Amino acid sequence: MVVVENLDIANGILLLVFSIISLIVGFKIMAKYFKFKRKEFLFLGLAWIALASPWYPGTISFILVFILGTEKLYTELYFLIGNVLIPPCFVLWLVVFTDLLLKKKQKLIVILFAIVNALYLVVFLYFLFTNPIVIGELKGDTDVQYYNFVMIYDVCLILITFLTGIIFARQTLKSDLQEIRLKGRLLYVAFTSFFIGATLNTILPLNIVTLVIFRTFEILSAITFYGGFTLPEWMKKLFLKNKNSNLKKTQ
Repeated sequence: MVVVENLDIANGILLLVFSIISLIVGFKIMAKYFKFKRKEFLFLGLAWIALASPWYPGTISFILVFILGTEKLYTELYFLIGNVLIPPCFVLWLVVFTDLLLKKKQKLIVILFAIVNALYLVVFLYFLFTNPIVIGELKGDTDVQYYNFVMIYDVCLILITFLTGIIFARQTLKSDLQEIRLKGRLLYVAFTSFFIGATLNTILPLNIVTLVIFRTFEILSAITFYGGFTLPEWMKKLFLKNKNSNLKKTQ
């Protein structure tokens, strides 16, 4: 019992860190819209916030149980918070992706995935209110195990996000501009680390070792996703300065 509680606390702390970082990253990317007036920033920020939403209910339960001393989220609310944002915001990511790389096929791709995600959401909500055990089961206070169609959907979502992200990153690396290529490298790290962390989190049981591995990859993905799409000055100075310094040493 002590081991389970300690694992819940450790998981909750790391979930809290990841959730805070993800929300900051999402809102910072969305804020770029007001500066550049480009809807892509709104969609990207929302997409990241939604991709991280499966980790929010565990964070909320951790705060409720271990900080406020109240009851954890009940099952239906846990499932709702962790899943309902993903289908619509995943479509927003595809809007951005196709707008930049597959403009001619954008309407077909977006409509197709919008239909699939809408159908998934209808089925999810049906079982949420009629038979939630079909969706999954809470494990302790801060973890969940999803079953059946939800797990299949999550695996497909992770894979498609990874593949489209890597394609986008590869295109970015073709630029002649050093800063754009740096964004491409950061995006490679972001989508790869998200894929690894989310996949392992889906298929492996939670223990203290896997917990650290999962959350490290996930936190890294959030930070590099932000850098890949906004490239703040501190990242630019850190990575480009180091690269320039290495070039000078070799000359």
